Amino acid sequence: MRIKLDPQEPLDFSPSRLKVTRDYHEKYQTVDRILAETPKILTLFHRDVSRVLSKAGRKRQAHFTSDHLLRAILVMEIEGLPYRETVVRIDDSQFLRRFVRVYDGEAMDYSLLCKAYKAVAPETWQELNRVLGRYAIDRELIRGTCLRVDTTACETNIHYPTDSSLLWDCYRVTSRLIARVRDYDAEAVGPGRLQDRRVKRLMLRITRRASNKEDDRSQLERPYRALLAHVARVLHWSRQVRIRVRQRLEAEG
Repeated sequence: MRIKLDPQEPLDFSPSRLKVTRDYHEKYQTVDRILAETPKILTLFHRDVSRVLSKAGRKRQAHFTSDHLLRAILVMEIEGLPYRETVVRIDDSQFLRRFVRVYDGEAMDYSLLCKAYKAVAPETWQELNRVLGRYAIDRELIRGTCLRVDTTACETNIHYPTDSSLLWDCYRVTSRLIARVRDYDAEAVGPGRLQDRRVKRLMLRITRRASNKEDDRSQLERPYRALLAHVARVLHWSRQVRIRVRQRLEAEG
């Protein structure tokens, strides 16, 4: 049976003196604090890993706990390293050894790390993200009004990003969101009308005239001004809707 956690930890008598190193250590100390305050993360990870890795490939690798493997995977993600380089970095760094909690013992093999990573189901990763999100919300680290996320780029067919088409995209998406809010709370949205068709016609008019090199470019100024006015209006409207929805949520507790 794979052990979930071994809390034994030696004393640290080698504090860092460089600020850049202290900042680097602080990043891992924050992760360590989150793991300590959110034990469900290790519980979810242990559930999947213990089922698949109940018996390690080699006996000398069997003493590593789920906590060791989770922390090693976190090092791999933070440092952006492949499996082989991750175990080399851990084996060669006293600080990372302390974070992973292997200390002066043997570091895990990269193949064990790979098996542990693949043992975690996609649904478990989603649940881990939800746990982290709840942790951040409970401690008011995030509010949801401004988020920066990392995404995976996938090849797809897109239109050429002209100014008019990007303005139309902005109006179209914002209009769609306002319409969705109206389905749940019409009073928060108000009686205003969304003018998707008119804005799309403006975009198409600009596109046709811009593609015809024989036309006078000054004829683009009027439809562009109208298109910009529509986009500015819907953005202002969306901000008002957001404020009203937030006030209602706060009033409801």
